[in-house]
Amino acid sequence: MASVLARSTRLVCKRQIHHTATTSQGGWLTGLFKDKPQPPTVTQTQEPTVAVNQTPVVSPSLVPNASTPKVKKSPKKKALSPEAKKLRFQENIDFMTSRLAKQPKAPLPKISKTTWIRTLAVCQTEEELKQVMELLPTWKPWKEMRARFNEPLSEAFILRCIVLNKPEIAVEVFGNYAKYNLSLTLSGARKLLQATYEAHPLILPITISSFFRVYRLPSISKDLPCCSMLLSACLKDGSKEAMVIAESLIGSLKLLLTTKEPQPILQTQEKGDDMPRVWTKWALRKIEESLSGREGDSEDVAWLHSWRERSGHVASV
Repeated sequence: MASVLARSTRLVCKRQIHHTATTSQGGWLTGLFKDKPQPPTVTQTQEPTVAVNQTPVVSPSLVPNASTPKVKKSPKKKALSPEAKKLRFQENIDFMTSRLAKQPKAPLPKISKTTWIRTLAVCQTEEELKQVMELLPTWKPWKEMRARFNEPLSEAFILRCIVLNKPEIAVEVFGNYAKYNLSLTLSGARKLLQATYEAHPLILPITISSFFRVYRLPSISKDLPCCSMLLSACLKDGSKEAMVIAESLIGSLKLLLTTKEPQPILQTQEKGDDMPRVWTKWALRKIEESLSGREGDSEDVAWLHSWRERSGHVASV
């Protein structure tokens, strides 16, 4: 047993000596068990030095040069002269007529959505406006496009009628949807009422108010601007028929003012940002003047004056 143990010891020693020699001589195990450099610990890590007062270097190309000319904005386009508008209108009419006929002479290019708007924008006379009006029923081959474009076309047509002081043409168009196929919007109806309730016969605002049900607009008795303007028109007319309508609208107006918050008008809104409020303000003033100025049985207008006062339409006492 002792001899076996001695032999084993000598064998292990020889192998260790041989292994050590091989490693030291750069064999295939060279460096395998060498200590690798350890990463520095937190205490050994040094923060990089930062120059506090160092001035940043700016590229010369980024420094503005006083001699470099400033970029000038393109000048605004000048408004077309009446002669240029007339020429532009005729060109557009000829373009549309050749494509809206039963047998189009020039089917392509098709009429774009903005062609109607541009044509209306250069209308200067009642005759030109009626030319556009006569083309509306012929715009049938592109019903899908027309449906998507109905609202802006409707607004543009109303605006041009108002600018030319011909709201009766708009009333004629919207009074015959089966022929012209042009829908009336609430915004357009308000504009038409505002353009007719003071300077035109009562029949026009009354007719416009009848369109609300046809085009499924909110009831005129529930829309404060429209209710105010129509009531003002009826009180101004003063006829027996008008006063019957006025009595009904007074009740609707009282109900509206009890549910509506005061509507102050900012300075910017006076310039057109929120014209329905401006129209309501002036219509209510005329209504109060008419009701308080009745001979004999004077109407109590405290309910109206109080709301106008809270809205800033009149100075507080």
